[in-house]
Amino acid sequence: MMIEATTALPEMNRIWIVSFCSCFVSGVTVSSWCWSMFEMWPTSVAIPVEVTTNRPEPRVTFVFMKTMSVRSPSGVSGLSSVSTDFATGRLSPVSADSAISSVAASSSRPSAGTMSPAAAPEGRHAFYFSQLAVLGRRVAEMHRAFAHHTGDPGFEPEAVTSDDVAQWKASVVSEAERTFAALASAKVPAEVQPAVDELLAARESLLERISALGIDATGLFKTRYHGDLHLGQVLLAQNDFIIIDFEGEPARPIDERRRKHSPLRDVAGMLRSFNYASHSALRAASTGVTDARATLAAAIETWERGAVSAFLAAYTDAAQGLASVPARPADLKALTDLFVFEKALYELRYELDNRPDWIPIPVQGLLALMRP
Repeated sequence: MMIEATTALPEMNRIWIVSFCSCFVSGVTVSSWCWSMFEMWPTSVAIPVEVTTNRPEPRVTFVFMKTMSVRSPSGVSGLSSVSTDFATGRLSPVSADSAISSVAASSSRPSAGTMSPAAAPEGRHAFYFSQLAVLGRRVAEMHRAFAHHTGDPGFEPEAVTSDDVAQWKASVVSEAERTFAALASAKVPAEVQPAVDELLAARESLLERISALGIDATGLFKTRYHGDLHLGQVLLAQNDFIIIDFEGEPARPIDERRRKHSPLRDVAGMLRSFNYASHSALRAASTGVTDARATLAAAIETWERGAVSAFLAAYTDAAQGLASVPARPADLKALTDLFVFEKALYELRYELDNRPDWIPIPVQGLLALMRP
């Protein structure tokens, strides 16, 4: 794990603090180190500048940039540049010029696959959907990088077996049983109770639906993956996206987060994030205007369908030929559905424990998955 901190040229009364972060060394994640070192930089921007795979351990280098105000109009000089090797704890000087050059080069490159508003297809949400298509491609590219053969046992793709698929399904069934048990004994807001009762009545149907998902794992591989992907884990920069925070779901043990699995878990996380975004917008927009809720709900549902369609279409196109993504559409849908169920069940347990007012979002999400 290598982090380099250096200063770039002062601009007026602001300076850029730049740090380089190479990850995937011995399974160490970007965020666990970067946020511990740069926890005072919540508005930093991450730019991936290099992917190195021709070495024993695959490495991705990010630039984290933070603008900070300073009182002197001439800026700040004399901040030293240091390189910290966390594996050994050694400190050594590094070249600020090379760091500045890398930042300049990465920021001047055009973003491949981006689309300007003028070039976007027509439609009310067309430009936004074109951006989600870019996000779908970036997620597929990330999964392609994870599927690269390097010889490192911690990252080498492994064949998915029928036992793996059976275990994945059994795990989701177990999560469903735990979730239904928690939901049945929970005290929920009165306005949520009808939807909760509907979901509880659908318990057996949901369990049967999960068990009946037909997934052919022939030729499929499992890899490392992001592990906690949602809209809050991407940064929008120049109509492109930067994926951050690779620590996985904090509530899960570290060994489980490092375990190879289907990268479609990331896809499921993003699809659920679209659902949360739409319902959050509906909650905010309909506050105090109950009469308009039905109209707003229809508009929000239209947006979500478009968002999901744009993201999935771009993802599947960019993931063609990727061994960790099923080639047959039926297998792709079944495996994605499995992990969407898993994510929604996890969300429901989280909301029961932490935010009862948010229970309707995963409840409605699970009910929607049960509809034809």
